[in-house]
Amino acid sequence: MLCPNCQFKNPQGMNFCGKCGTPLPKVCQACGFENPPDFRICGKCGEHKDSYSRFDPGRNGRSAGLPP
Repeated sequence: MLCPNCQFKNPQGMNFCGKCGTPLPKVCQACGFENPPDFRICGKCGEHKDSYSRFDPGRNGRSAGLPP
């Protein structure tokens, strides 16, 4: 995931940027929307944070855990 602050490419599963420490966004598994790290409910579809996953850049832009 690219850091929204410094554009550093972080490995999958990171909660914070490994270069600058900025919290990384979370992706809602239900709708794919990128939410700020502190959101407990998806701002687009209302799904609870337990459904969030980290973005997986190796799956063609899909969030981790979703079938291709």
